[in-house]
Amino acid sequence: WDLPEHEEPPRDDEAVLDEFEELFGDAVRLRLRADVDVALTLSGGVDSSCVAVAAGRGDRSVAAFTSTFLGRPEIDESGFAREVCKTLGLEHVPVAPGLRDLASEVPSELARQELPITGLSSFVHAAVLGAVRDYGMRVCVCGQGADELFLGYERYFAAWMAAAGGACEKVRRWWQAREHSRLGGARLLAIQGYFRLTRPRRRRYIARARQWFCPNWVEQARADLLPMPSDLAELQRSELLAEGLPLQLRLDDRTSAGLGMELRVPFLDYRL
Repeated sequence: WDLPEHEEPPRDDEAVLDEFEELFGDAVRLRLRADVDVALTLSGGVDSSCVAVAAGRGDRSVAAFTSTFLGRPEIDESGFAREVCKTLGLEHVPVAPGLRDLASEVPSELARQELPITGLSSFVHAAVLGAVRDYGMRVCVCGQGADELFLGYERYFAAWMAAAGGACEKVRRWWQAREHSRLGGARLLAIQGYFRLTRPRRRRYIARARQWFCPNWVEQARADLLPMPSDLAELQRSELLAEGLPLQLRLDDRTSAGLGMELRVPFLDYRL
């Protein structure tokens, strides 16, 4: 499967948003269809909250599961998730995976993935899905894919700034990105250099790979890196089909399958 290549007729923002709301609502409705109870993973962020809003408009009751980290306000978003559930009238189930619990899950998650994992997000996700399963539910809907679909990560500012035509337009876009990003002006310029120049990324990737693999493997596996595309349509295609999303879907698929769960992703409905 590939992204469709056809020209969309010119429309204003309101018409596009109306069509998206209708299609997305139908995508969530279809993925709530089951002969068993369906759960929702709700982080409190925009992506999963959109899924929760669409699910809350239906006539099927769903429970929302959120990871919570008591005493760690810098990473705990359960307050936002709790407000979403309160507003929508959804059942909210907080899941508090402790560091010891996550450490004990390392062998199991590595066996499911069959590859090294560099962050805690996979283990937290496994803990949340495990709680869903223990709750007696086997089907779960999540917000995966929205950042790739709508270019939501802040690193995408690098491509948007690079696509500017002249010096004045580059400055204007840098200023706009600075206003809408948490990174600040200096870090935005640094990120643009990092993703547009391949040598710093290659050095970083090789240094990280040497932590996991034999040095001769790393030397043999060196591949040429390409700069981040400045064309946003090309970047979106790369993120959805080649770079970021396929790995995330592989992680999610192996975690859910290893736990005997079915994970559904409405943001990846082909119509969207």
